[in-house]
Amino acid sequence: MPEDKKAATGRIEVVCDGDGDGDGSTSDVRALSFAYPLRLISASAHPANRRHRSVYVLGHGGGVLQTDHTRLSVRVAGRGASLALLTQGNTKIYKSNSISSADTNSTTAAATVVPAHTSRADVHARVSGGALLCVLPDPVTPFRGASHLSSQVVELADHTASLLFLDWASAGRVHYRDSPPPTPPPTNEPSTTETSAVNKPSIDELYKQNERWDFASVQLRARISVAAAPVFRDRLVLDTQALKALRVSSNNTNCVLTLVLIGPRTATIVDHIQQRLKETAAAGGGGGGKKRVLGVQDPLWSYSPLAPSDVDYSFLSEAEQLRQKMLQNGGVVRAVASSVLVMRAFVKDLIKDLHLEIGEDLFSHINDLK
Repeated sequence: MPEDKKAATGRIEVVCDGDGDGDGSTSDVRALSFAYPLRLISASAHPANRRHRSVYVLGHGGGVLQTDHTRLSVRVAGRGASLALLTQGNTKIYKSNSISSADTNSTTAAATVVPAHTSRADVHARVSGGALLCVLPDPVTPFRGASHLSSQVVELADHTASLLFLDWASAGRVHYRDSPPPTPPPTNEPSTTETSAVNKPSIDELYKQNERWDFASVQLRARISVAAAPVFRDRLVLDTQALKALRVSSNNTNCVLTLVLIGPRTATIVDHIQQRLKETAAAGGGGGGKKRVLGVQDPLWSYSPLAPSDVDYSFLSEAEQLRQKMLQNGGVVRAVASSVLVMRAFVKDLIKDLHLEIGEDLFSHINDLK
């Protein structure tokens, strides 16, 4: 793969003055810088909670080109400070220059052509004690032939720091068509049930008319640490084999998601998830043990704690015991859904109590895509 040009860098620094416990504390955006094609827009502080700030991470032209490489540095400091990283609509990943116009007419093009370039987005965030970082982008939506790599590293200073981390991707332009459907030739013969059935397109033929899982590759990497000790590492790889399996699968999966919650300021959300676990288990729809799978409909999702609760940590140092307790009270949600709309509604419900921490409903500012 040819080397990418020098990465476009961006920097966000949010600092809360005071001890963060009083209503008079305010978070200020101390640093906000970026270079093309990266754009950062800081929203005004919300009246209900001036310790929270939101920054929109955008790109010029409403999408990402295959030659784009961005590197964002984030720092949230001060007890009581909170920062939300948002986007405005799905992050569109445009197709590779190596895909010719002839190739784009074939649904196998993405699986057989190696992209000349891969877009890349790197994020390195540091969260101090008592602060909260919410990473809540819209999903990545790759076009046919596109290739994308996302790498995000979050460092929590200690057991009092908090993180709500969302990472998700859609199947692409599921309803996109290169051209209108062909018009059947006229006939004077009366239609019959048999001929109608013959002319009816199959599921495979319908999928060939759109870009469902028809990109080249997408990799979503995440690494989270607490007090310099790694606590979560994840890598979602949607490559040739995975995409082929998704295209031919019968479960109609068109969106995949990972949601990580960790730290005391996500406790209310975790409690809500655990309550749903109990309700589903009581209804006979959940799994058992340390990992519970909820629902057999849409979406299909699971929740796992970041650390087992049945282990005795008394032999560890006090700092390590606090870290393990923090992990026991945190968890990971993984989900698949039939559409972005279904998944978005699911996420809205899961994090509906986030406004108690930041004073606003972040998702109310994002229009649901039709």
